[in-house]
Amino acid sequence: MTNECLRRRGCLRWGGAVLAAATGLTSCGSESTIPGNANTGSPTSGATTTGDSSSTGQATTSAGGTSGSGQATGTGTTGATGGMSTGTGGATGTGGAGGGGPGSCTPAAPLSQKVAVRPQAAAHDSVNRFFDSTDPFIKNTVLANIEKYRKSDATVKVITADGKPAVGYKVTALLANPDFKWGASPPRSAVGAESATPPELEKLWGEMFNYSIPQYTTKWSNIERVPGTYDYTPADTLLGMMTRNGVLMEQHFVVGYHPDWLVTLASDADRAKAQEAFGLDVLNKYHDKIQYWQVFNEDYKTHIPLAHVYVDQTAFFKKVSTMYPNLKLGVNDCYEFAEAGGLPPPATVKAMWPGIHFLGVHSHKPRRLWASPQQIYQTYNSYIDSGVFLHITEFGIIREENGDASFQGTAKTGTWTDVTLADYFVQTMATCFSHPAVEAYNHFGVGPDVNRYTGNNLFLEGGAFSLSYHAIRSLLIDKFRTLAEGMTDASGQLKYRGLQGEYEATVVTPTGTTAKGRFYLKPGPGQEFTLRVTDGDQQLCLPQ
Repeated sequence: MTNECLRRRGCLRWGGAVLAAATGLTSCGSESTIPGNANTGSPTSGATTTGDSSSTGQATTSAGGTSGSGQATGTGTTGATGGMSTGTGGATGTGGAGGGGPGSCTPAAPLSQKVAVRPQAAAHDSVNRFFDSTDPFIKNTVLANIEKYRKSDATVKVITADGKPAVGYKVTALLANPDFKWGASPPRSAVGAESATPPELEKLWGEMFNYSIPQYTTKWSNIERVPGTYDYTPADTLLGMMTRNGVLMEQHFVVGYHPDWLVTLASDADRAKAQEAFGLDVLNKYHDKIQYWQVFNEDYKTHIPLAHVYVDQTAFFKKVSTMYPNLKLGVNDCYEFAEAGGLPPPATVKAMWPGIHFLGVHSHKPRRLWASPQQIYQTYNSYIDSGVFLHITEFGIIREENGDASFQGTAKTGTWTDVTLADYFVQTMATCFSHPAVEAYNHFGVGPDVNRYTGNNLFLEGGAFSLSYHAIRSLLIDKFRTLAEGMTDASGQLKYRGLQGEYEATVVTPTGTTAKGRFYLKPGPGQEFTLRVTDGDQQLCLPQ
């Protein structure tokens, strides 16, 4: 790893430490309900770190390859202002239990189903182009904010079975499940249901993403095709697939799209009654399985007939947020990266939807838009410290419309090609990640089915992959998965600065025992994690 890192551009050697550095009825003019088709079927304290991030006990590197020297301060980053979430089980294991001697010890068990994927030494060209950018806004705002808001200082302290510091033990800490919600809608074959993702695509998709918004399966029209009869089978199948891959679902959405029979009801009051009945039923069924919920979609800024809300929006939202106070409820609409006039003020949003957690921003219009990082920040800044987070829910690009593949917007001129798509996806994902109000990002439609967002496909027919697939995978795994490696010092410690989330720790003892365990590095000040290792035991534990 050391030699690999030294060969990698952007690595820094510092005093013995190595730092790497459709068609159909459409939503917002875009997504389809697909009627009848959606649900078929060593002793020095130096550490080697890669994946855009980190430190040893002696030096740190900032995001994007910039560097700084000096002892890690241990004060961590600025608090998780407007957009960080600890994730399921986020508090478990935080800070360990402090050194102690022999006694009870809780296994440092996984907090999610996520499999830890080791980053590659070299990043994709699109990733390098962005992180090597000389653009002042990218360097001084985007990359600086990743360092400020998305990383924390970590001290991994290893003790032996008798409670003494484990000196000279090899330690690896690998980010397995990011705190940030990186999403993409499930891969869907050209023929078949969204709930029947091909196994080979499921594995790759599951390695890259920890969050997902379905395009079709969880809509009302696909569950209650017959009045009063709820068929959750495809939704259960899809949720099962996500769960076994450690992917959190955002339900899309509680009160729509309407089933065909709704218009046959005699009055709006009857339609409101049916809408509320379905909304309460789906919440009752999945409230302990799904954390994020779009309650309404496309009936505030835009007004899509199939998404029309017949219930009183404020009263219904207040009712469900009171019934389920631990759920993260939101409202989704066709807002843009460069939203003319800005997003609705947070105060308005809170008054309209009491208990709201997030505002969903579609980000798929104009269809061929190239938005600059500055434009995205201008749109999002009013939500910093507002108490309402932003989710980018339906990001997509139509590569060509009526023979026109030119960029829309004022930020850049050019045409959409495989290379410009890959570059833009990396830019927008990294920019949104850097913004403190953003909590989640979802790439809407990944193929290999023919989806309206013709620039979006990551998976292609015949088992091929788009250039964008390789760029996004490299961004999310090679750049945004911290890997810290080194030997514990005289205090049994390894220190680094890394991206927040669930880490898999691996400790190798001098006698050859390899033990694993997990801990969660939260947003905020520096944290210490005490892990106990026992020769012959492959499970690390948290001393009590």
